[in-house]
Amino acid sequence: MKRGERFFLRVSTGKRGQYKWLPLSVPVHLASKLTHVYGDAKLFQRGKDWFVMLLLRIPHTSTVRDGDPVVIGVDLGVVRLMTAATPDGVKSWNGLPVRHRRERYVALRKRLQRHRRTDRVRAQSGKERRWMHDLNHKLSRELVDMARSYPNAVLAFERLDGIRDRVRGSKKFNRMMSSWAFRDLVDKVRYKAEAAGVGVAFVDPRKTSQTCHRCGHATRSNRANQAIFRCVACGFQTNADWNAATNIAAAGLRALRQGPTDTARSEQSEQASSSLTVPDGVKVCETQVLHTDSNLVSPT
Repeated sequence: MKRGERFFLRVSTGKRGQYKWLPLSVPVHLASKLTHVYGDAKLFQRGKDWFVMLLLRIPHTSTVRDGDPVVIGVDLGVVRLMTAATPDGVKSWNGLPVRHRRERYVALRKRLQRHRRTDRVRAQSGKERRWMHDLNHKLSRELVDMARSYPNAVLAFERLDGIRDRVRGSKKFNRMMSSWAFRDLVDKVRYKAEAAGVGVAFVDPRKTSQTCHRCGHATRSNRANQAIFRCVACGFQTNADWNAATNIAAAGLRALRQGPTDTARSEQSEQASSSLTVPDGVKVCETQVLHTDSNLVSPT
């Protein structure tokens, strides 16, 4: 609440109808944004100081698009955190340093659990969660900034339903997959993209990693291993993440031209799939997304 030139935060005392009003020290450059506060606040202490985290719902004017969209396919993973197929080539974000740091967190938690230091375990879990939260902010900002350099840019992702069941590997790899906050990353991309005038679309994930983007042949045998894609029909070989990102971009472009639908699978495409299996289907996200931490997966 604003009273005069000062802002106050209402905090519940735990008793119905009884509240305390805490004065806020708001930087001048942030004062205008407090008119867009939405939802509950988070109050926390760092050292001797107290801080409040406020959720904002800032309205954005819809971008009028002229011409064909430039679809950038984005494949998410653990070895490579993101692989983006752009008109100028492929850009990937190496996940190896991140993986090593997360393995150190896991080893530290196990050591603390053996000594029954549950307080330290909780503290380390919170530290890892904050680090993942910050990392996803940086990744999403880099991706959206890259997309802004193209006219009518649209970021295409696979729908995240069942992503951890579709990608399986070693025990260590599966643990990394199950604890990584994919949805939190995508949520951050969505609200940043909306503010930057970049579209976001979700593509049907079926066969995107098994289809050759050159000849369209789809089979499990095309995946020689987790990193290499080798088409058994035409012999084309490349990085598996790069091939998947290219397929996602192509599927997003086809479906955007058809129009936003839930399945984007016409009778003709269903008939064609009997002889040639290609990734298809998209759902365009047009609703405004409020950034929250509710989808942040716990590293434990």
